[in-house]
Amino acid sequence: MPDKWVCDTCLVPNDRNDNNCSCCGSVKGSAGSSAVHHNLETQVFLQQKVVKYTDDPRRLRKNYSQSDLKHTVVFVVGSSEMDQLPYSCCDKFIKPETGEVESMYESSLPTPIVELPKMRVLEVSCGALHTALLTSTGLVYTFGCNDMGALGRLTNSDPSYGPLDSEPALVDLRFSIKKVSCGDNHTMFLTFTGNVYFTGGFKDSDGPIGIADYSNFETLTRLDYVSLPTKVPCDVEGSTVVIDMASGENHCVLLCNGGHSMYTFGSNEFNQLLIWDTSQIQNATDNDVDLSVPSNKKLLLTWPQHRTLADVLSISKKTDVEEEDENLTTTLRTRGKKRGRTNEELIAQVFTGNCTTFFQTKSLRVYGAGRNAQGEVGVGSEENVVTKPKELTFFRGVELTQLSGGQFFTIALVNNYVFTWGKFHYLGISENYHNPNYITHPHVRPKEEERKFYLSPEPDYEEYSVSKRRRLEEVGNELDNLDLTEKLLSLDYESMYKRALNLGKATMPLLVEFKEPIKAVFNGSDNLFAATYDGTLYAWGSAQNYTLGNGKDYFFQYSPEIVSPFHLMHCKITGGSGGSQHTVILGLKKRSISHPRPRY
Repeated sequence: MPDKWVCDTCLVPNDRNDNNCSCCGSVKGSAGSSAVHHNLETQVFLQQKVVKYTDDPRRLRKNYSQSDLKHTVVFVVGSSEMDQLPYSCCDKFIKPETGEVESMYESSLPTPIVELPKMRVLEVSCGALHTALLTSTGLVYTFGCNDMGALGRLTNSDPSYGPLDSEPALVDLRFSIKKVSCGDNHTMFLTFTGNVYFTGGFKDSDGPIGIADYSNFETLTRLDYVSLPTKVPCDVEGSTVVIDMASGENHCVLLCNGGHSMYTFGSNEFNQLLIWDTSQIQNATDNDVDLSVPSNKKLLLTWPQHRTLADVLSISKKTDVEEEDENLTTTLRTRGKKRGRTNEELIAQVFTGNCTTFFQTKSLRVYGAGRNAQGEVGVGSEENVVTKPKELTFFRGVELTQLSGGQFFTIALVNNYVFTWGKFHYLGISENYHNPNYITHPHVRPKEEERKFYLSPEPDYEEYSVSKRRRLEEVGNELDNLDLTEKLLSLDYESMYKRALNLGKATMPLLVEFKEPIKAVFNGSDNLFAATYDGTLYAWGSAQNYTLGNGKDYFFQYSPEIVSPFHLMHCKITGGSGGSQHTVILGLKKRSISHPRPRY
């Protein structure tokens, strides 16, 4: 009898004596019956009990008013069992025996961090249990659980020695930061000069991988993790400047200047590093590495691997000498062969899901690879892992505005339209689609003129003629993009929804219907959010621990539901990010309100 069984939902190995997956909770033996398992989950969700934050009279909310809010407002909501949230933002309760006030280690409604200094927050990124905030001046504040050094600052549990881990505090960086991204247990910082700094570590389903010591070029050396920002060695000639980056659950992708190449590093458990063969692994140290030892191979992959389009989109034929070498030994040569560079195509954007990697080329082709048990890659195939990058032909010719993913889904924004794929429950469509008498979902697509209103730029007659011509070309490209988007909107989504219901998943992108054009999307591990141009926030997905921000704790929200503006102090929502059990929402202070707030 095998010692392990592999979950059909998340592909994580489990002990043979466990009846449920340690990762996602799926029942043992559900392989090949995803539709049946999906229906069982649906029955549970339909019987769910909704707990509102007002149900417990002992619950006390934070005391704050409209005047306490800065121009940029950072809201937090969800669980703080692992100190994900500032203590001051957690709900309190009164012990009936003593009358003492104690923390409930959760925030049942979006709560502003009023203790933050007056600053403009441009971006927020969440790991599983921590959060990073990027300001307009290039500073980064982090807070939450400092597991594996993810905060980039020394752990502190004594308030007399400075801010606690759960309180926002400045990361000591010598450079202004352009972008920040978080994975489960890591944070990356991109400087304006194109350097990347990393703090934290990597894991896979077998546990911690560790991380290579980037300061030791002589021998591959393992560190458990790095607790302070360390420069990532991107030293391949012609690819030393990074212009964009993205973090998955336990992997990272860096896009190099010019779009000729990228770096990938971290866990390659599901081929999310775009490396599917041992011969593709590069060793930057002086000594050879024995790749027959699995831990060595995993550790070496935490060193940035330089990947060009030629590497990831074509399979080079091995020479006889290389094949003989591979049969004789699995030791990787220190000096690898030179990799070619193509001038025919460039990488324009990079994106990640939890265990997936995507990139879009200059010719507007989108490719993806990684875990696909629930169709997360979106290439229309049923394979559990997309080993080599495949094109998402659905998006051919249209430019992606955003793309990100959670545990079992991926979400994309294209010309103010939202598309999702993966496990059915996360697709944002009503479960009532299995009913043949069901009338179309109340969310309707925006009218043509409404969408163009948001996209068409206003002419600037003070521009120089060259700038005018360039802008006209851009407008022409946008209109071409609109035409291709219209083709996507003309598809028979009713049939596609029903097919996804029968399978329990969607292996191709599906449209999520809204009344208004969507400006931004973001997600946590198990929930999704969409913000309109007027700052209205929609939420759906897992609603446990109050993570949707609607003041309710329950299993699941199938279709997008508006988060009450009252819960968000009538702020204009501009973005956010989510962890495994908490959500951080960014808003702009919009107008004064006279509604009293709950106090304690």
